[in-house]
Amino acid sequence: MKIRHFFTGASLVLLLAACGAQAEPIPTPTVTATVVPTATQTATAVPTATLTAVPPTETPTPEPTATSTPLPTETPTATPQPTADASERLELTEGGYTIGSVPGYDMEAVPDGRTVGAAGNVGTLIITFTGVTPYTEGATPDEIIDEFLTEFASIGDGEFVQGDEATIVVDGYEGTAVAVTGTLFGAPLKGQAILVMPSPTQFLFGLGVANLSNDDQQWEKEGEPVFTQLLSTVEFIERGSEIEVGCTTSTDPTYGYSEENPVKVGGDAFGGPPRERAYLDNLRGPNGEPITYDRSGSLPVGDTILDIYTITYEGLDEPIALYLDEYSYEPVQAPVGFSCDPSFSLGPP
Repeated sequence: MKIRHFFTGASLVLLLAACGAQAEPIPTPTVTATVVPTATQTATAVPTATLTAVPPTETPTPEPTATSTPLPTETPTATPQPTADASERLELTEGGYTIGSVPGYDMEAVPDGRTVGAAGNVGTLIITFTGVTPYTEGATPDEIIDEFLTEFASIGDGEFVQGDEATIVVDGYEGTAVAVTGTLFGAPLKGQAILVMPSPTQFLFGLGVANLSNDDQQWEKEGEPVFTQLLSTVEFIERGSEIEVGCTTSTDPTYGYSEENPVKVGGDAFGGPPRERAYLDNLRGPNGEPITYDRSGSLPVGDTILDIYTITYEGLDEPIALYLDEYSYEPVQAPVGFSCDPSFSLGPP
C-alpha cells in the first residue's frame, strides 16, 4: 500500500511542526545577597522625675500564648473536560466524513479533501484525521495503522511503538484503537492511533499524540480528552448512491489513448491528483497484471490541462501513454487492453 498517496505534505506538517517544537527551559534566577545595615544604639538621657510627678502605673504585659493556626487544605480542582461542538462541521468529501470541533483548538483542513488537523498549544498536542474512499487495496486495519505510523516516524526522524489494542465505536461502526509511544524530532510522545472501516472501500485513520517534554501526563490531561471528543463528532458520509461500483472496459479504442478522449476523473487542481492515483491504482493489465505508472508531464488542450501517465506491466513490449483529465468528470472505465479491480469505484468528485 502506498500511504504517501493518502497524504499531502501539508497534512504531515500539521503533525510534525507541532511535535517538533521544544519548550524553552525556564532560566534560574541568580540570588544576590543584600547587606542589611546594623542598627547603632544611641544612649538616651533619662529625665529626672520631680517629687510632684505621679509615677506611672505599670501594666503587666501578658505572656504571648502560642496559637496553632492550621494550614489551609488545598481542594483538588478537577481538570475541565473539553466539550465538542458539532454544530459547525468540516466536510471532508474525498475522505467520506464530516467532523466537528473542540473549543480552543484550531481545526485546519488540507486541500486534498481527506485530511484535517487540530492543534492547541504549539509543541503540546497535535491531532490529525485522514479518510480514504474509495479504497480497494484490501489491507487489514492493523496493516494500515502500521504503514501510517511508519510514514510519520520516517519523516519525523523518530519511531513509534504500538501498545495495547482496544475496540472503539465511531458513528456506530466498530474500529481499532492502539496505544502509541515513541519520539519525533527527539521529543518523547504518547498517544493513540485509530482505524475505522465503515465499508470495505472506506476507512478513517486518526492519530493523536502529546509532547511529554514538560509533563509526562500531558496525554492523559489534555490529549486523550480532546481526541475522544473529536471522535465523538465524526459522521461518515453516505456515498453508496454516488459511486458506481464495478469494473467496466471501454469499447472505444481512443478512450484514454488520445488527447481528444481522455479519462475524465475530475477533482480540479487540489482533488484531481489523488483521484488520478486512485484510478491508476486500480488499473490492471489485460490479464489482471499489476501495473506501474509514472506521470511524464502535462499538456494544455483547449480549455483544460491533461496529465500524461506512462504505464508498464510485465509482458508489455512498450510503455503505454494514457491521458487523464482532472478538470472534467465522466463515469470512468478501463481503456481497451486493460482491466481493473472488480471492486473498482470512482464516483463524482
